[in-house]
Amino acid sequence: MDAHQSSARTMDRRAWKVHKASRAKPATRPSVEQLAEVIRELRDLLHEYAPSWYSPEQHSRVESAIQRVSER
Repeated sequence: MDAHQSSARTMDRRAWKVHKASRAKPATRPSVEQLAEVIRELRDLLHEYAPSWYSPEQHSRVESAIQRVSER
């Protein structure tokens, strides 16, 4: 198994845990730190896989979102 598959499986497990937790506790909201971590993980995946639609403008928006969330 290569690093990409291993990373994807780890993220799948995390997503499933979050999904299960959100179903179990609908009133619970994610913390700012959790949101920032998810955005960083998505950014890393976008950089790694470089989809054709991921433009410099999209990159700037992602970086801006990370900065705003990190300031809180």
